[in-house]
Amino acid sequence: MKTLLANKSRDVGMSGLVNVLYQSGLTYVGGELNGSTVTIWLTGQFMLGGVCDIPRAEAQLEYTAMTAAGATNARVFVNGRPIDEVLSQK
Repeated sequence: MKTLLANKSRDVGMSGLVNVLYQSGLTYVGGELNGSTVTIWLTGQFMLGGVCDIPRAEAQLEYTAMTAAGATNARVFVNGRPIDEVLSQK
């Protein structure tokens, strides 16, 4: 997670993939694995390119956490709040 959040490049090498979090000021605080669910805590703020980046940012964080922990589910909290609440347009 720290490596992902420290990457301030938009493009991921020559892969054609994009890091939607490259402008965000997020810091990894910690995480835990409980069964097949990984929970991570972040602090900071999102700086996204638009509403289309919302599901991309959520997926990038969740899938990175699941892959790193070997989990099948992820819960992400930003400043103590669930990520879907933080990124909600309501």
